[in-house]
Amino acid sequence: MLMSQKTLSGLLGVSEQAIRRWENAKANIPKPSESLLRLLYREHIHNREGKIATILKEIANLEDRINNHELHFKTSSNGWQSTA
Repeated sequence: MLMSQKTLSGLLGVSEQAIRRWENAKANIPKPSESLLRLLYREHIHNREGKIATILKEIANLEDRINNHELHFKTSSNGWQSTA
């Protein structure tokens, strides 16, 4: 499983720069990220179906959709209301 720094950073919720620093041993990997990386690696070397990677990619995609979703509101007598 080859994964770009951009994809991995999205899966782990960190910047691409953080990934580069980890790869170059210029920063320590935080424990939660290290645990996920170990799970991904173990899944890869045991030729598993990629369930962990698939789940993480789905979570990252959902977060992207949420972050890119525009919210529209209008003022009403009851306060703010969504127009979508």
